[in-house]
Amino acid sequence: MSIPETLGLSSAALGAVFVAAWVVGIGVALYRYDRERITRRELSLANGGALMWLAWSLLQVVTAFSGSLATAIDLLSLGLFVTGVGLLVHWWRSRDADERERL
Repeated sequence: MSIPETLGLSSAALGAVFVAAWVVGIGVALYRYDRERITRRELSLANGGALMWLAWSLLQVVTAFSGSLATAIDLLSLGLFVTGVGLLVHWWRSRDADERERL
């Protein structure tokens, strides 16, 4: 038995809940960065992971659509995934640069 079935939701509905949660997570990270509570490097880490999970969540939502809208959501998901990977690579490189400076 899968989680959506256990909760009595469709995959698309559960995906929509996850999309909303990850959008809120990205918003909180941006707010904290704006208030200077986290660094740019921490923002890259938080948003990179959130964008990758957001892309996965959109793939759950796309099951409720068909045609050109489904294609657009798939392309959006792919773009968010690639952007998330890019942010995580940026975080990784900045982490390595900081460690080299300490040595």
